[in-house]
Amino acid sequence: MTLVLKASNKLEINDGICVQQSESYSDLNHVVIDSIPSLLGFYEKKKQEINKTLKKIKQSNNSCYSRQHTDDSKKQATDNKAGDQKQQPTSNNPNNNQNPPTQTPNNTNTPGGGNNQPPPNNNPPPNNNPPPPNNNPPPNNNAKKPEDQKFSKKLAKFTSQFKVNPEGKFKTYWDLFVLLIIFYNWGTVAYRCAFYKSDYFWIGIDLVMDFILWIDILLRFRITYLEFGLPVTDSKRIAKIYAKSWGFWIDVFANLPFEFIGYGATPRYWSFYRINRYARVYRYNDYFQTFEEGFPIIHPAIMKLIKYIMLFVVSHWIVAMFYQWVLETEVTPFSGFFLGDMSQSEAQKILRAIYWSIGQMNGYANTNPDSDLETWCMLLITIIGLALYVAIVGTVGSILGDLNAQKEEFENFLDGIKAFMNYRKLTQDLQAKVIEYYTYLWKTRKTLDEDKMLAELPEHLKIEVSLFLNKDIIQKIPFFQHLEEQFINSLVLKLKPKVTLPNSLIVRKGDIGREMFFINRGSVEVIGEANKEGVIPVFATLSEGSFFGEMAIINNSKRGASIRAKGYCDLSVLTKEDFKLIMETFPETVREQINNEVKKRTAPPPPPSSNPPPPQQQQQPPQSRANSSLTLPQPSSTNSSRPSSSTSRK
Repeated sequence: MTLVLKASNKLEINDGICVQQSESYSDLNHVVIDSIPSLLGFYEKKKQEINKTLKKIKQSNNSCYSRQHTDDSKKQATDNKAGDQKQQPTSNNPNNNQNPPTQTPNNTNTPGGGNNQPPPNNNPPPNNNPPPPNNNPPPNNNAKKPEDQKFSKKLAKFTSQFKVNPEGKFKTYWDLFVLLIIFYNWGTVAYRCAFYKSDYFWIGIDLVMDFILWIDILLRFRITYLEFGLPVTDSKRIAKIYAKSWGFWIDVFANLPFEFIGYGATPRYWSFYRINRYARVYRYNDYFQTFEEGFPIIHPAIMKLIKYIMLFVVSHWIVAMFYQWVLETEVTPFSGFFLGDMSQSEAQKILRAIYWSIGQMNGYANTNPDSDLETWCMLLITIIGLALYVAIVGTVGSILGDLNAQKEEFENFLDGIKAFMNYRKLTQDLQAKVIEYYTYLWKTRKTLDEDKMLAELPEHLKIEVSLFLNKDIIQKIPFFQHLEEQFINSLVLKLKPKVTLPNSLIVRKGDIGREMFFINRGSVEVIGEANKEGVIPVFATLSEGSFFGEMAIINNSKRGASIRAKGYCDLSVLTKEDFKLIMETFPETVREQINNEVKKRTAPPPPPSSNPPPPQQQQQPPQSRANSSLTLPQPSSTNSSRPSSSTSRK
């Protein structure tokens, strides 16, 4: 009970009792004293109501307990009666009778003069205390089992995490599969409409195909997309965007089973109710684009040509229209639409009809319509055919241009080179070498300037391309195998391509080494000086994946041998200046590792042993020697040098 004194000097009780308004705050004491009797009366009234409520609750509990006690007494009496029947003796001897299990301690005198014991009272004394309330909720028979709840949670988690990558292989193969189903619908619907093929065999196959297309619609609610280059993976957002797009409603319309409506009609018209399957033609280009991106090995020009397979779909529909018209209107041999004996097999009919439809589409068919309906039909077919043929001819021309675009560019470049060499009056042998060099570049790289092609790429993408092409080459060098990843990446970015002509000298003995070479394609020979007969000895052959000249970029030594290209050779070059620049940016630990490796490579050979040397082993093949160390002879006080293996690369 609370009293509230408002700003208007009006004293209120929260139950609505109002005390007369006073004129000033000085009369507050009188107001409170005058309201005490009203408060006491209100308190007594509430107290009586509470007592009545408690009394009703107590009576209700007692009645519930008495009913429960009566039921328990009846049940116990029934159980005692059944127990007495089981304990009766099997003979007539009175001594076999058993006493009751419980007796009262006091005897009672009866009017007959005997002391008989009353029957035992098995009823428990009455308990006036109410039973405790049952707080446990009643069992729910519809509740899920723990196993079902666990499976439901796993299923919900899987569906929330399941996303389809639009650039992944699954999406590519799925779209190809759906495209085949669309081709099935396009082909079979027209065929069955033309020849009235509407039996239950086709109905079963159609149901399977429609079920797969419904799955395709559900998968599109999980296909992520890119927004500003970032993938959007929010399931609700993806589903909302697809549900609001016009493509969703077209997909649903294309899958509606209108044929169930037509099953009540004549069976020959069942296939006409599947015409809505052609609505998926709007995704034709999207499916091919996904297929083209998933299989980049296929030339884009070929993919463009495949897209125009729609020509045959249109001609197939024209065949269906033609045969449907023939079956409905009995044409005669004098009609321009008569193609021969209609009792031929279906394969012969389709072949002749396709020939007629293609001829009609390009305007070469000699068809003379007799009625206005026939004239309008042939006019529509001719217009559609001309539009398709114009598109196909333009596409074929574009395809041929794309196939020869790079070759024409190279031929134009060669024409410019030939004009320059003729203007400068170069010899025929020199001109032939220049043309042969550029021809080799074109055949092996399909470009004349590789750096120019990569120059427009972003820096991070350029790094990835360079690492993909050259990282394995760097890691083959013993000097760099155990170095950190960042150091290897820096070396890869400094590599420059170089192409050598056959029999051209790459490294000359005695020159100061300023470059290190990696063989990407081709082979080189380690040669010595020509002898008196003019024969140049070949000490070793290094093939693809090998390297040479690594010692020249580490110390200032001279070349210990000459190296010559055996044929056309593609090399990657690392200069000494670039290597030193990279070394300056890395800590001393990298330098120490490289210096330790150099000391191992340049250490003098061990002294000869007193034991006889083992028999000379057969020379290893060039590929196994690709990563071996070919070092310079080390000067000593005895001016001795190593054998032929000393004429090796640095």
